[in-house]
Amino acid sequence: KTDIPLATIVVKKGPWPYAVALCAKWVHRVKYNPVLLRGDGEHSLQALLREVVERLKRGGVQAELDKTTRDSHQSIGHAEKAYDTLACAVRTIGAQIHKNVGVWVNPRSRLFTWLLRHACYLVLNHWRTANGQTRVQRWGGAECRDRLCMFGEKVQMKITDIHSQSK
Repeated sequence: KTDIPLATIVVKKGPWPYAVALCAKWVHRVKYNPVLLRGDGEHSLQALLREVVERLKRGGVQAELDKTTRDSHQSIGHAEKAYDTLACAVRTIGAQIHKNVGVWVNPRSRLFTWLLRHACYLVLNHWRTANGQTRVQRWGGAECRDRLCMFGEKVQMKITDIHSQSK
């Protein structure tokens, strides 16, 4: 319903505590209650979603897990489309970093995590949907007016001596 993306890099498949907390926080942020969580039938994803449902229930959200057919991407087409949108943003930003800095960001790099989060932020706040609004506007928020440097842009700055600063 929200079309608000959430993406992160996971250290391991399954109910990793950080991923569980992040998903639960996202559900609280979008303010839907009750909520139905859906994913493909992959065991590790289902284990993660079960933990998220339990955490949401402890937090007062009426949450339920919808079981879909294993490997049925058609049943979660909206999520697949969101994945494609984020993947497009990640590729675009990655290509821009390579053009500006001359380095390809490897998916195993720590920088890739930030690239993914930045892509998610841009899709949420700056990419316009078919109706001309951003996802945040469509969700009920104001238009984002953040002024950003391009991700991966070379920026000159002066680092001051922290010991000479007054307390």
